Amino acid sequence: MLKRESKSIGDILSEYFEENPFLKTKIAEQRAVRAWSELVLRAELQMNKDSLIEKLNEAAGMPIVYDIVLR
Repeated sequence: MLKRESKSIGDILSEYFEENPFLKTKIAEQRAVRAWSELVLRAELQMNKDSLIEKLNEAAGMPIVYDIVLR
């Protein structure tokens, strides 16, 4: 019996998608659609960051928030 070189599932799937660009494109499209809401929300927060800091400090009654870090 011949012993074959073992590969991880990740490697096998990567090779499969490299050989099938249509599927690779469809998966990329789905990733973009799923990321849309998170990215748009993050962009809105980034644009309103100064206003949010001001409102948080008003609610706290003193300046305790100086920055908001969005990851």
